[in-house]
Amino acid sequence: MAISKERVIVLKILQRVLEEKAFLSPLLLYYLKNLSNEKRKFIQKLVFSCVKNIIRIDYIIKNFYRKDFSKLEPFVRTSLRAAIAELIILRRKPYAVCDSWTEIVKRKNIGAGKLINAILRNILRKGVPEFKEEWIKYSIPKWLFKKLKREYGFEFALNFSKWFHSQPPYYFRIICEKVNEEKIREEVENAYLKKGYFLSRLSFPPYCYKSFHHPWEVNLREEIYYVQDFSSQTVMHSFCTENIRNVWDMTSAPGGKSLYLSFLLKNKVKIIATEIRKGRGKVLNENFKKFKVDGKVIITDATQFLPRKEFDFIIIDAPCSGLGTIRKKPEILLRMKPDKICEISKIQERLLENGIKSLKKKGILLYITCTITPEENEKLTEKIASRFGLTIIEPCVPEFLKKIKYFFCNGFEADSDFIFGCILRK
Repeated sequence: MAISKERVIVLKILQRVLEEKAFLSPLLLYYLKNLSNEKRKFIQKLVFSCVKNIIRIDYIIKNFYRKDFSKLEPFVRTSLRAAIAELIILRRKPYAVCDSWTEIVKRKNIGAGKLINAILRNILRKGVPEFKEEWIKYSIPKWLFKKLKREYGFEFALNFSKWFHSQPPYYFRIICEKVNEEKIREEVENAYLKKGYFLSRLSFPPYCYKSFHHPWEVNLREEIYYVQDFSSQTVMHSFCTENIRNVWDMTSAPGGKSLYLSFLLKNKVKIIATEIRKGRGKVLNENFKKFKVDGKVIITDATQFLPRKEFDFIIIDAPCSGLGTIRKKPEILLRMKPDKICEISKIQERLLENGIKSLKKKGILLYITCTITPEENEKLTEKIASRFGLTIIEPCVPEFLKKIKYFFCNGFEADSDFIFGCILRK
């Protein structure tokens, strides 16, 4: 029997993510770049289905494999997980799935191939158990589901879990000037129309489009669009841009917030962008050049670096637990733990403390996270505002993007990532 090349790629990606703690997006970019759309979608769907349902899949395995699952060879363990994802989650043709994955494993280990075949066919005969616990059913770590339920209520925890398993759309904004805006809109909309793909032009934020097809699928010119989530665009409309001339973007790469601010101010703003990692700094530099941003990139630790001047405006798009982005980055749930959130919160506090030192009197600091935990959001910003005598300014956005005096984009209501924003004035 011929081995499915797509499934072999799935195995390689999943083994790196599940066994070696690699990130999903770079691996998908690397393995999918020269494949057809059909093959890309097959691989993406299976990879995401496996990672997003890993807790449920492992509980299914425990019901059909009585020995210590962790002692199986990594490639056998990963193959079994992928096979169950394809069989149970995606509900593809049972015997094609069983035969394909058995053959893949058998090529490396005949005995393991027989084991995989026996487990899969046993699942087909007996069916999978129904799990009563919501956290198993939705593959949300138990500690996180309990935390969400405790802090926001059961309904929020359940909606968050369902949102995690929904398909995220692509949001992108067009890059244009007033004189060519309609021409570029026409080019974008015609490109999607020719392919018969859904495209929605949003009234807010301006220049934003929504689709379930990436712009590269319709061959849009790269210089006329920038892929950026709805939440990341809207948070940049939460403050008044008047009198902003000098900006420090403290944790900048890949630079989406700086690029958008520069675009809104017609590139008439000077930006210092700091980034701790050289590789991400390189991407940031390339983006600044590509979109003609008047900016300088410095590779440094923003918790310690102190510029020689003060700024009208500081952006801290803080490193965070990333729980608001798990719909696109499900591997986050494989690594995040309560104690890690505490560690991240300390880094966020040091960034805020250092940023405030370089903020002009009456200057604005915009603190952003893509997470939902109070210790990284409200509790931290209130603590900092009280300690340094800062004022928290209510965001000037539609009501559905506000949470008391903060910016808050609710992912399952907006069909986007979750984002928290706090505007602090010195």
